[in-house]
Amino acid sequence: MRRTLDVAATAAVLALLVILTGCAGGRPAGLAAPYAERKVFAVAPLRNESGSLAADGIRLADRLTEQLTLTRRVDTVPVNRVLAAMEAGGMASVTGRGDAMRLLRALGVDALVVGTVTAYDPYDPPKVGLNVDLYMGEALTTVAMDIRLLSRAATDRGFNVDGDGRLTQPVTSFSALWDAGHPVTQDRLAAYAVGRGTDYGSTSTEARLFRISMDLYSGFVAFEAARRLMDAELLRLTLERAAQQPAPAPNPTTSSTPRTL
Repeated sequence: MRRTLDVAATAAVLALLVILTGCAGGRPAGLAAPYAERKVFAVAPLRNESGSLAADGIRLADRLTEQLTLTRRVDTVPVNRVLAAMEAGGMASVTGRGDAMRLLRALGVDALVVGTVTAYDPYDPPKVGLNVDLYMGEALTTVAMDIRLLSRAATDRGFNVDGDGRLTQPVTSFSALWDAGHPVTQDRLAAYAVGRGTDYGSTSTEARLFRISMDLYSGFVAFEAARRLMDAELLRLTLERAAQQPAPAPNPTTSSTPRTL
């Protein structure tokens, strides 16, 4: 049974990796959530741990909320409502699992995004680093998943599991740095700009704005963060479904007992 589950889950992971890595180049498609029903997301103000006074965690949370609003099958609540709920609960910031789950329940949403700004440089080439955690209000799976499959599923996305391989809160976490001076970030920024009616390869003023305007660059970072969240959720749900697949019925023609000749 275990071998059959490993094979099925491994095949699912490999198929997902083809999808997720295959969209790295070219024009970016619109984001879509992997849920059967619509989910309501909220984004808490990001804590600033970058050392830069210019980093605005509320503004970055607004930008991420905007990108999630544009994601199919996702609804959002405004950051102002999140701030009001935090104030009502006497919460200056979301600093751990307890704060996150309490805020999630107070808002009555399905999911809460919590994060920190780890790097922030508004000068060309701009840089933004984020740590992002996703908390889900729905009951988590009680099916243990193979930690080996989780670890090899995607190198830049982390799943939090307990000692028995069961998911815990937050359900997923990731850290990333978007450095506009790095070739990979430049390629993704080019695709993002083209997807918004701008030819980044040109010398037009509009194209250059994506690097010299930190607000526009923050929109790109928010898009990338939302994409990673949706990719991670797709992978998590796929692994859960694979773990819950029933074992195939034994083949009566196959026996592990050696035959006597």
